[in-house]
Amino acid sequence: MLSNSKVRSVLLGFSMAFWLIFALFFVNCSDSGQNTIGSDSDNPEVDHDNATDSDPLDEAPPTVCTPNALRCDPDSDTVVNICLNDGSGWDVYRDCADSQPAKICQDGDCILPGDLDEEEVEPDEDSDVQDNDPVEDDTDEEREEESTIVECPGHPEMVLIDDFCIDRWEAVAMEYEDCGGTAYGQYDDDYPDGFPRCVDCGESDESGHCEEVGGYCPYDGERGEQTKTIYACSIENVLPSRYITWFRARKACLNSDKRLCSMDEWIRACEGPEQRVFPYGDTFIEESCHTDTTEPIETGQYNECVSQEGVVDQIGNLAEWSATTFIPGSADFNILGCYWSCTYPDHLSCNPNDPTLHNKSYTRWEYIGFRCCKDIGNE
Repeated sequence: MLSNSKVRSVLLGFSMAFWLIFALFFVNCSDSGQNTIGSDSDNPEVDHDNATDSDPLDEAPPTVCTPNALRCDPDSDTVVNICLNDGSGWDVYRDCADSQPAKICQDGDCILPGDLDEEEVEPDEDSDVQDNDPVEDDTDEEREEESTIVECPGHPEMVLIDDFCIDRWEAVAMEYEDCGGTAYGQYDDDYPDGFPRCVDCGESDESGHCEEVGGYCPYDGERGEQTKTIYACSIENVLPSRYITWFRARKACLNSDKRLCSMDEWIRACEGPEQRVFPYGDTFIEESCHTDTTEPIETGQYNECVSQEGVVDQIGNLAEWSATTFIPGSADFNILGCYWSCTYPDHLSCNPNDPTLHNKSYTRWEYIGFRCCKDIGNE
């Protein structure tokens, strides 16, 4: 029979063996678990590095044209295309066939068929690499002007028609011969005292009769010679002069070595060689000139209000004095072209059938202006 001390020794040995086996089992389980969680074969790789990934959804759409560039539609002789703002494609900009007269498209611009030049149809050697202009817009206007306008010798502000020249734009009365200084008559009758209402109208008798000039002037103190010289200037993008009497308009033209246009000259410049009813064609188009509105504007703002000869704004904006009397020997002079608020097509034609558009030479109205003519070689 075992003693108590031996029994305790045997139990202690069993206990130590048990805990040693348990400890070894726990360590093996722990190592096996860590190896399983870190296994590359059990967990797919997740890539969180976006710096080198290529995402086709993030790429910008391809650019096919230069934004706002113009071209002729490849499938049409008249349609002008414009490149969209994002450069992704072309859209319709305008149809040249809607113009009066109908035009065709060349180099992204609308021109008359008669303006085509065989040499200019050839590809342009200038690729516009330096000015970044893929469409030859920068020469289209010059090409059209060269083909339709004959400049008056020595007077680029005038055009040559038959045997006379005429101002391209409605005139503005200026202080200096070089068209500098103060512009008169744009907003009010602010002409200087030295340029009287009936300038060059003599005071030969008490009735105010003006010998050989303008019929008569009933205003005492408004007749006499000029002491302040005012010049007639034909300028684009300026408000033309009004509140000007026939006498003043005539004198301003003479001061600039020009003269007032006769009614026949004015009509010839407006009708062109084809004798059009309106400067832009034979069909009335209300939006082509500055009409049916409330006030005048600067010259040259309507691209369609141009005659075949290149004379601008003869219809609308301001009515214009002529050198032709309504009744021979009277103080009534024909005015032409109507003005900014006119709507009746006959009054807005180049050669109106209504002969009643005239005014007294000494009157000054807000709606009447002028332009000048010049004989060739009259320097």
